[in-house]
Amino acid sequence: MNQIAEKIYVETNYPGVNVGTIVTRKGLICIDTPSFPRDARNWSTRVHQIHPYAVEYLVLSDFHGDRILNSRWLNAAIITHQITEEKLNSYDKRYPQSLLDSLIARNPDCGRELTSSPVEQPALSFEHDLTIGYGRRMITLLHRPGPTSATIWVHLPNDGVLFTSDSVVSQQHPLLAQANSRQWLDSLNELLHDPRFAGVETIIPGRGPAGDLSSVFPIIDYLTEMRQTVHAHLQAGNPREQVGPGNIARFLHQFPLNQWPRDWVEKQIRLSLEHLYDELKSEAAHQPE
Repeated sequence: MNQIAEKIYVETNYPGVNVGTIVTRKGLICIDTPSFPRDARNWSTRVHQIHPYAVEYLVLSDFHGDRILNSRWLNAAIITHQITEEKLNSYDKRYPQSLLDSLIARNPDCGRELTSSPVEQPALSFEHDLTIGYGRRMITLLHRPGPTSATIWVHLPNDGVLFTSDSVVSQQHPLLAQANSRQWLDSLNELLHDPRFAGVETIIPGRGPAGDLSSVFPIIDYLTEMRQTVHAHLQAGNPREQVGPGNIARFLHQFPLNQWPRDWVEKQIRLSLEHLYDELKSEAAHQPE
């Protein structure tokens, strides 16, 4: 665990997503939960060693299974975007097996403990932005769609810290299987050029090591190249089923595999390309003639 600013702590070494906690005068605010049960239990213990306060809120920055499945371990009121709340409400009391299977496939050892536990419902959701104030400490939750339609950033403007969820990932492949790449690029360009983010010194990505604003550029480059590749595939009249096999190798070596199985990463790239094919085809269909 690293302290990145006064009373702001992050852990970027768990397999899966990054997590953080903010100490306020009323309690702790946690951002996401570790992807696997043993790490979630460990994180809960460590969080309470930082400060004896209870966890007041848990912010879930999107609806991906590796962020939501272990929220019960922090025993806190959950804050999400409205789309995440709708997704959780759509589950039949327990998390679907497909969420567990995806995590087990990428890490069979850690995934052995996963069970289809009861769904934790949000206590609070919002549509656009939400600010939580504790004197000098302002915590703003920003809806910035891209990796998912429900992605939330957590901005601490007085501390120069921004948690970006999967809008930025470090030293690993961005995943586009549920993305809107145009919105994603718009969000990242806003981060680089909007004055409200001028004071950001530390970016906590959704996955991988912390960085600064320079960590945004590899993601923009990757998304742009993937859009260009799929656009050329469409322009050539090639079918959807060929967009993955023909281009996986091109993108596989742009980021390290880290701890993930090669076949799992290749599958995610294929799903990303196929999803992007559908997105760009829909964009073309709605353009005025």
